Amino acid sequence: YSYLVVVLIILPIAFFLKLDFLTTYTIDSQIEVNELKLDSEYLVNIDTDVSVFLSFYNNTGYSVDIINRPGKIGYPQVIETLVGNPRAILIQEIETSRLLQVSGWNINLGNQNNWKLEVLSFESKFDLNNVNLSNSKITGTGEIIFGESLVVDEVTLSGSYKVYVSENLPVVIIGNALVPSDWINATIGFLNQTDEVYKTKIIVEDGSQVEFINLKKGNE
Repeated sequence: YSYLVVVLIILPIAFFLKLDFLTTYTIDSQIEVNELKLDSEYLVNIDTDVSVFLSFYNNTGYSVDIINRPGKIGYPQVIETLVGNPRAILIQEIETSRLLQVSGWNINLGNQNNWKLEVLSFESKFDLNNVNLSNSKITGTGEIIFGESLVVDEVTLSGSYKVYVSENLPVVIIGNALVPSDWINATIGFLNQTDEVYKTKIIVEDGSQVEFINLKKGNE
């Protein structure tokens, strides 16, 4: 009886503190699709109030899994549309027992497909490199990496972010932002390079707090 009392006292405290011993892997959590059409564009739509870690890998398709720490969001589900251009891939929360809820989702996208991002999430990390993106929007808080092999015309940021930009990716920043001292404040916006025409336009929406940081080659 005394053991049960101790467990009932410790368990709520552990969930509140999100301690690691509270593993969430009691059911299969991964969603994986290995083939998507190469001639189609796919819109990834995510709307959540917790963390998302998003990156790209050398393949087609995508995978979605949980971040294996106790949290306040349920397991993910993916809904794909079969028509339209772009075709939508909606990543949503499914109803999940409080004992199995997690802190966020890991999302990996194949870089051989064409993607467009519309994401709302918080305390998240986006590694944008080795991929072709259509114009995208990222809203919330966290960190974003713009790698040298990223191909995208325009990305809109709204919220609070630290953004690491490869020294080999010419960009222009439009809007109010904190930039490194060696960037140029030109008529069009802040430029990280003056000897090359910018390849990517990054729009910072009004009211956002965004800091840009130089990312040296080898740190990507």
